[in-house]
Amino acid sequence: MTADNKAAWASGIADELAFWTHWLATRGGAWPDDFALRCDPAAPLQDEIARFLPQPAPSPLALLDVGAGPMTYVGKTFGGAPIALTAVDALGDAYARLDFPPGSPLVRTQTCDSEALSSLFAQDCFDVAFSRNALDHGYDPIKAIVEMIAVVKPDGLVITVNWPDEALRENWRGFHQWNFRVERDLFVIADRTRRFVVNDAVRDLADIVYLSGEDSGVVHCVMKKRAR
Repeated sequence: MTADNKAAWASGIADELAFWTHWLATRGGAWPDDFALRCDPAAPLQDEIARFLPQPAPSPLALLDVGAGPMTYVGKTFGGAPIALTAVDALGDAYARLDFPPGSPLVRTQTCDSEALSSLFAQDCFDVAFSRNALDHGYDPIKAIVEMIAVVKPDGLVITVNWPDEALRENWRGFHQWNFRVERDLFVIADRTRRFVVNDAVRDLADIVYLSGEDSGVVHCVMKKRAR
């Protein structure tokens, strides 16, 4: 990736902060249920994560939410027990200055680029690294996925959920500089001129154990880190 990627990413910061400022001020705006979920300390772990966990799952579950925004979407409990939840976002410092409702956020978002997780966390320290609708907003999503693999334990999971071809739908505006898609059995990430196959990028690091269908309306990928 080039410096131009980061410059394009930086140009979208103002729009991102404006979105979350409005979201907080309106208690979720068009998504009030999403706002309520993020404020609920008893919210259960979402099925898009929970159904892939080993049985029995680690307890407490150590989970990293990558690109979490100002208030992580991830549920706070699993199997009736609290989750050891860590949230990070490149804009963590800026989010900390937003006007939150009393008692929130339940988990403070720490500042860290998705592409630099191993600068903040030791290798092999989380059971799950999860990212929802965030990696396509970064400046190097392939690097971010590799970093997510680095910080999960051997046999740990990296789970990503994105909407297909978001950059095209948003007309390459703000943070939307990457398209995620499924092409047959391949997880593909592309910008305006280049195409990267995630299967190839992680081949020596992890196994893709689940990939949503080409026409499912979501790009949902689950990778299992290889044990050394």
